[in-house]
Amino acid sequence: MTSFINLLFQMQAIDMTIVAHVISIKRISVFFSVLLGHFIFHEEGIKERSIGAAIMIVGVVFITL
Repeated sequence: MTSFINLLFQMQAIDMTIVAHVISIKRISVFFSVLLGHFIFHEEGIKERSIGAAIMIVGVVFITL
């Protein structure tokens, strides 16, 4: 159900603005997933995952400029 709601909001956002910006914002959620995985589920490998998430966020910045 949550995926369906996310898809509806994403499609609405694509209608309202530039597609690259919407997808870029969607990709930022990876960073929050890494943090939640570490703090809530005590997952290992936070350093490697944080580096990967940071690279994705840098890409988001480049796309939105």
